[in-house]
Amino acid sequence: IQDAIQVREQPEGPAWDGNDFGTNSVRWVASTDASYGIGFARHHPITGEVLKANITLHADCVINRAAQFDEMVGPLGSARAAQRARDDSQDACALADRASAQLGLGEAVLDLVEAPQSEKRAYLHQAIRWTVAHELGHVLGLGHNYRGSGMLPLRDLHNTAITQMRGLSASIMDYLPPNLAPLGEPQGDYFTGTLGAYDYLAIEYLYTPIDAATPEDELPALRRIAARTSVPELSFGGEDDDGSAPTAADPLSGVWAVS
Repeated sequence: IQDAIQVREQPEGPAWDGNDFGTNSVRWVASTDASYGIGFARHHPITGEVLKANITLHADCVINRAAQFDEMVGPLGSARAAQRARDDSQDACALADRASAQLGLGEAVLDLVEAPQSEKRAYLHQAIRWTVAHELGHVLGLGHNYRGSGMLPLRDLHNTAITQMRGLSASIMDYLPPNLAPLGEPQGDYFTGTLGAYDYLAIEYLYTPIDAATPEDELPALRRIAARTSVPELSFGGEDDDGSAPTAADPLSGVWAVS
């Protein structure tokens, strides 16, 4: 479906509001007591069509201050709140919440190696772009795929000729830490900057128009798409495989891992 999603910069004095039904937006917000990133969508109850979508990114999920404050002032309360969030919704996306600590680690490393300001800006730009793309994946119906991070061997992680074509993971829906180069070695991409092979497959499965009279008539075409997941980089490992569920059994589906 060509040009199904188009991105435009908001004009000065727009004639619409980001909360209007029928207006989709990516919003950057700031306050003194929050830290989150979320992709939210309303779907047609029968067809599944996305009727309205908003992606909201809070400044503190990037600058990490709210998470640091909670951890220092009340570490036990912070841990209990995180556990309650996991208990309430196993499938909820905690990318921005947990990524703030990962981002803080990367920022500390850049400070230690005395990286120039331009490098720090590139780091944050890549982090924000990845977070927004991840949340847009949820809007379109994709779940987390924690198995994608095993796609590349260690030797390829900082080879931008490879990572800018294939990404750092087979899926934008993975939870990835900053890709930090060992001291003395060239730095590649900090965060995955392109969709992975699995993402293309998932979108193909979800959105390919199929000439069928009933949902059952669509099954042969859908099964042909799904059968391609036998290729390693198209494999899937979701919430039940990441170690947080009693049924977890796949050591390759770890979160915050790369390669």
